[in-house]
Amino acid sequence: MVLTNPVSGDAPDLTSFDDVLAAIGGDLPAAAGPRTTAQHLDHGGTVRLPADYVAEAVELAYAVTAHRTQGMTVDTAHALVTEESTRESLYVSSTRGRLRNRWYVATEELLSVSSDRQPDPAVGPTEMLTSVLQRTGAELSATATIRDTQLQATGLPVLVARYHHAWDLAARAELGTVTPLALPTPLARRVLDDPASGHLAHVLADTAARGADFVPRIFEGDAMVTIRRAPSISLTEARQLDLETERVLLGFPEVGSVLGMTGRAEVAIDPVGSDNTDILVRLRPMKEWTTAHDFDALSEAFKARIESQVPGTYVSVSQPIEDKTNEMISGSRADVSIKVTGTDLDDSIKYNTQMER
Repeated sequence: MVLTNPVSGDAPDLTSFDDVLAAIGGDLPAAAGPRTTAQHLDHGGTVRLPADYVAEAVELAYAVTAHRTQGMTVDTAHALVTEESTRESLYVSSTRGRLRNRWYVATEELLSVSSDRQPDPAVGPTEMLTSVLQRTGAELSATATIRDTQLQATGLPVLVARYHHAWDLAARAELGTVTPLALPTPLARRVLDDPASGHLAHVLADTAARGADFVPRIFEGDAMVTIRRAPSISLTEARQLDLETERVLLGFPEVGSVLGMTGRAEVAIDPVGSDNTDILVRLRPMKEWTTAHDFDALSEAFKARIESQVPGTYVSVSQPIEDKTNEMISGSRADVSIKVTGTDLDDSIKYNTQMER
């Protein structure tokens, strides 16, 4: 709708809010009211609007920004709330009406005709108003800025994120240090270049950080010597080598008696073959020992002498209760065991040989 001046017929010069009110009859003087004319924008037709009709049926729609409305008041204020609105602008535009204040919440995104993307999903009025109230457009004071900066630097979420970042860097650096020392250079390079190296570093660092509770080793008074041989060995040959091993053990002055058990017992609690022998060694009191002064040193002496004098025999020395407990917990009778897996048998044998050395 276009308004025309009642005297000249030209479009009025609406330079103020009061001018607009006067042009359409909101606060129109009685003499000007009946001559108010409205013109259709499309076909140009005109119609004169009586002042009483304008006052009753026409409501002023004066578009202005929230910043410009500061200090203005109208009978009814219509506030358009969009995703760009802030809580300060919403407060200003919601307090301009003397009688009524209305909100028009834009819940759908309006795209231009040249846009090449789909509009964002519509949101509800409550969600839109909540986001507007959480958004501020006012500048913070110096005190508030300093406080927010301190919170960002020392807040728990920031510190936790920094800790995890530093921990990740330290774990990767440690993996890069120890891997070349533990593995051949080509294999170490493969491990470090693998995409899973980061996860490996995290697992190793987490395991090291957890630590362990070391319980003093209890001396049981006896020893359990476990013999491993080639799986293809016959029972007769295994028994002959067992007798040689027992003779070696009886050569120690610390040994009182020995009892060897080869293969599976009548009660099938140990499903092993003839390549496995357990020898229970009864030891004399420790004060009578001469070969060694503690059990660990005596175990090393047992292992060294048996493997040097009995062919095809690999020895591990433990204690009867300790041996069974370790096997039940980890599946290995040794305190420390290393399992090598892979698809290439030659590589597995090579790495096993290197670890034995």
